[in-house]
Amino acid sequence: MTHTFLGLIGRLLCAVLALSLGLLPHASRAAEFTAGAELSGSTATLWFKPALSSSWVDAHYSLAGGAQMNVRMSYNSSAARFETSFPASAGQTLTHSFTYFTGGAAYDTAVGSTLLQGGGGGAPAAPGFSVPSGSYTAPLSINLSSSSSGASIRYTLDGSTPTAASATYTTTLTLNASATVKAIALLNGQSSAVSSASYTLTTGGGSGYTQGVDYTGGVATFWFARELAATAWVDVHFDAGSGQQNVRSSYNSSTQRFEHKTALPAGATVKYSFTWFANGSGAADSPLFVLTLGGGGGGGGTAAAPTFSVPAGTYTSAQQISLASSTPGAVIRYTIDGSTPSAASPAYAAPIPVGRSLTIKAYASASGLADSSVSSAGYTINIVGGAFSQGVSELGTTATVWFKPTAAQSFVILHYQVGTGSQINPQMAYNPTLGRYETVLSGLQPGQRIGYAFTYAPVSGTQTDSPAYSYVMGTGNDIPRPAFSPAGGSYASPVSVSLSTQAAGGVIRYTTDGSAPNALSPQYTGPITVNTAMTLNAISVLGDGSQSGIASSTYVVGTPGGQVAAPVFSHAAGSYDSPIQLTLASGTVGATIRFTTDGSTPGAGSPAYGGPIPLAGPTTVRAIAFKPGMTASALSQASYAIGGGGGQVWNGQTTFRLVNATRGRFSDAQVYWAIIGKDWATDQFVHVNAQGQLVPMSLGDNGALMKNGLPYSNYFFTLEQLKSVTIPPINSARILFSVGSPMYIWVNTDANGKIAYAGANIENPTDPNIDVTFDFGEFAILPPGSNPQGIFVNTTRVDQFGFPVQLSVTGLDGFTQTVGESLTETRDELFAKFINDMPAPFHGLAQAPHAPFRIMAPAHASFQPGQANEHYLDDYIGAVWAQYSQQDLVLDLRNGWGSFRGRVSGNVMRFTDANGGVYLINGKPSTAMVMLGNGLLDDTSGGTTNAGKQLQLQAQLCAALNRRVAHLPFESWWDPAAHFPAGQPANHFARFWHEHSLNALAYGFAYDDVGSRSPSIHTRSPQTVTFTIGW
Repeated sequence: MTHTFLGLIGRLLCAVLALSLGLLPHASRAAEFTAGAELSGSTATLWFKPALSSSWVDAHYSLAGGAQMNVRMSYNSSAARFETSFPASAGQTLTHSFTYFTGGAAYDTAVGSTLLQGGGGGAPAAPGFSVPSGSYTAPLSINLSSSSSGASIRYTLDGSTPTAASATYTTTLTLNASATVKAIALLNGQSSAVSSASYTLTTGGGSGYTQGVDYTGGVATFWFARELAATAWVDVHFDAGSGQQNVRSSYNSSTQRFEHKTALPAGATVKYSFTWFANGSGAADSPLFVLTLGGGGGGGGTAAAPTFSVPAGTYTSAQQISLASSTPGAVIRYTIDGSTPSAASPAYAAPIPVGRSLTIKAYASASGLADSSVSSAGYTINIVGGAFSQGVSELGTTATVWFKPTAAQSFVILHYQVGTGSQINPQMAYNPTLGRYETVLSGLQPGQRIGYAFTYAPVSGTQTDSPAYSYVMGTGNDIPRPAFSPAGGSYASPVSVSLSTQAAGGVIRYTTDGSAPNALSPQYTGPITVNTAMTLNAISVLGDGSQSGIASSTYVVGTPGGQVAAPVFSHAAGSYDSPIQLTLASGTVGATIRFTTDGSTPGAGSPAYGGPIPLAGPTTVRAIAFKPGMTASALSQASYAIGGGGGQVWNGQTTFRLVNATRGRFSDAQVYWAIIGKDWATDQFVHVNAQGQLVPMSLGDNGALMKNGLPYSNYFFTLEQLKSVTIPPINSARILFSVGSPMYIWVNTDANGKIAYAGANIENPTDPNIDVTFDFGEFAILPPGSNPQGIFVNTTRVDQFGFPVQLSVTGLDGFTQTVGESLTETRDELFAKFINDMPAPFHGLAQAPHAPFRIMAPAHASFQPGQANEHYLDDYIGAVWAQYSQQDLVLDLRNGWGSFRGRVSGNVMRFTDANGGVYLINGKPSTAMVMLGNGLLDDTSGGTTNAGKQLQLQAQLCAALNRRVAHLPFESWWDPAAHFPAGQPANHFARFWHEHSLNALAYGFAYDDVGSRSPSIHTRSPQTVTFTIGW
């Protein structure tokens, strides 16, 4: 049966969880700062004045449309503001934004602009160009500006001299073809000197694409190549003399381009263009192209081989290499790993950043012509002074951008842009183990391009901006990844795994704990024996520190099968003076126990055990344990005679114990634990001291621990210091465990000025607990005489898995119950089995950057809105909503409330009961709402008759959607045999923890207690609570 009170307690605990989660990154609020810019003579001062104390402020600015500058501002104590100064002129427009750090978090402001004010006489200053003259391989956006305030600009694009009658410059000029731009500034009837800039465009496209027409056998193939992850569709518009045709192109995965084929005669002149839809920025049009089929008047021949804008050689700084072919419309394909390029190689679309030693090889192809010969250029990069090395390491949907300096730095700022998104400018975190600065990017997809650069400030030196670099997800710097032999999979016996790499001069580094390998990981020297579940991650590392993408292979060793262990009863058969709570347990991980109390033999359709069985009279209990792929257990049974006594009286005290079962990985001095919660009497947040007293939290507690220059409280004891503590009743409590380090808890105040706290926020990559391995249990102890009284306690996987946790509770009258992981499976085995067992969308939850610290719950990672799997359950949710718009959904919670009848209308699911009550789900929930149990599934609005009943109905549907049984009759909703069907989208994260927990009871999402499937324990008279942590 379901436990209504447990559901309510779960909501209380979830509320505490929401409060204890740290601060997510925020956009700034205007009330928190003022900012501006001032011009004095030829010096501009950009300033930022925060309303709250700020540790640092970074300015991101561009002057007159020029390149963006990114600097750490200096604090001017006399003006009580942060400032940075630079040369400028009156009339120039300064565009600016800021990143500032206050209250333990970084905030980004919106972009603003300031017109620098000043004066002067005589002829106005000649216009300047934001892009210098030169040759380019993509369309250009050019801004014109004059330093004379109030001057207007006239310009031409045909090389002629501009006059007052020429076009007026009002907005950015876009050049899709070669042109000479000439401009003058006009002010008070006077004209400036003429400014001129010539631009040569050698690409047949732009804005990150290439295009062309292949012509073979009378068939023209119009093609358009652009980053697939950023392109929704491409239309081609062409006219071969009989009217324009407009056709949607199809994506060809083998050539990695959008294509449209049509029969056209040789010699026909075709005019064509493209319209494409860029995700995040909308539709865009290409220029018009003209081509004569069969070769532009030619008739064969060979495409001109590519040339390099920078000759091969040795350089002391990073280089940007442009490629060009003199053949009109030619497509250039290239490699940077020294291999010979082919039709499958990347198509050249933008200058190639070269920040390390490498060889570029390239060839050109054009319609009607033979491919060119391969051009090659080798570059040796020896950065002056060896200032830094840099790179990108990727695993799954995450990438770590790193910067390794040769000298101490005051700070390093990363400036990055994913695809066509906005630039983001975080301060990088220092990794002392690797001696480098790092920033982790998540939610990325293969083919997405990361553009990035650094601003770094040596302790002894000048702040410097690095060159720009780029990285395409999935390429691994074009360095071959290691290969595994044999491939990952399930094996009946131990397997010897060999690794190899084709990277010339490369060595292999690997890990076995799910973490991303780096240059300090163990070096592969010979076959690795795998005799348990294990994930091997490996990279190829070159002599200059550059590394390949990560190759990953998971092995599971052992043969499933055998017989399930028979259930064990907490109370021996016999006579008892008062009612008892009988608990059952099977020693087989993930087994489900079925039982009867009427003397019949249980079967697959009997009730599933989900918690203590109350016995108040003569009863015979019979039980069998089941697990897919195994033989059912032997029958266990016991008969009980129960008297009517009142039982023992509880004194309100409960003893908590912590046991270290980390297999020697951590000593008791390295295991930390703390208890925090709320005092029932005062409703204040408290922590428990060594004497078991409830001590109110205070702002003065901050400072006991420091991390990243910020103060935190320390409520933790090591297990060596404290092995048990006896405490009074406490509300909304957590028992926290960590290994290697205590957790960092920041005491603060809420909006009403009351003491609160910010605990771990595992969604925030800058949270101080992000690199701490921790776990926790949730509980509340209600005082004697309460209704109900006693303890409600559980383990949880709602947010994450840190390490195996087992919970055992004893109480008066012989009560005993154990839940959680079995501790027979190691932590590394659980990581490996998770990757091996889960559908592909879930793999990243157990990979870097989350591993090796934790396995993330889906809705805290890539299943969030805006992330790769945000729509994972949407189709199923939509199908359920459509089903119940055509038929009624009938629920009976078997708790005396009677039945409820629901129907969808206008996206709202409306329930009624026999008494005319109305209960609502006020819209169709999203994947994240289902997995988190929030939003429309934790909603009392809409004018319900009873908020508690509405929340309970929402919880029931939330659980059914996670378990993918919402489309089935309600009789199946609580049957674990129907939950999480194989091969279909469901919350398989939750399934995994049920399959790897005692009695298949787990908290895999917020409402996993529905149908008594959670590891929740309640006893009215608790004596001991023992948490055992494994490894």
